[in-house]
Amino acid sequence: MRPSLRRRLACERGAINFVTTFAVLAIAATGYLLYSYIPHWMTNREVVAAMREAAYQGWRTRDDDQIRRMIRAKTDRLLYVEDELGREWPVIDEGMIRVDRDDDFIYVDISYEIPMHFPGTQKIRQIHFDNSVKTDLKSPLAD
Repeated sequence: MRPSLRRRLACERGAINFVTTFAVLAIAATGYLLYSYIPHWMTNREVVAAMREAAYQGWRTRDDDQIRRMIRAKTDRLLYVEDELGREWPVIDEGMIRVDRDDDFIYVDISYEIPMHFPGTQKIRQIHFDNSVKTDLKSPLAD
């Protein structure tokens, strides 16, 4: 007697095939890379928020060095690397922060690299972030 069609499909449904194995490995690899990258991405979002906050103060503060110092005050707590002795060093220095103005807008640009350590390995990859913020210089109180 031949097994019924329903019983044959049930056996084939439970089998692990090449496509399923590949999909599970692809999802695991993507999850691993995201686990490595997301903390750096979230920190970069906080750097951009610090840039926006300092640029927003540009209508009040006409000194570009003061804007740079405002950004450094926030980013020094957010972005740092540790050396072999465990000392912490800030990633962003004032030379990496570019502030430009025209009559209507202030432009703040920061470009930096930070090492990304892959969990469970000794591999390190440098991640490069280019951030740019453009803010209106018109006083919010002038309306």
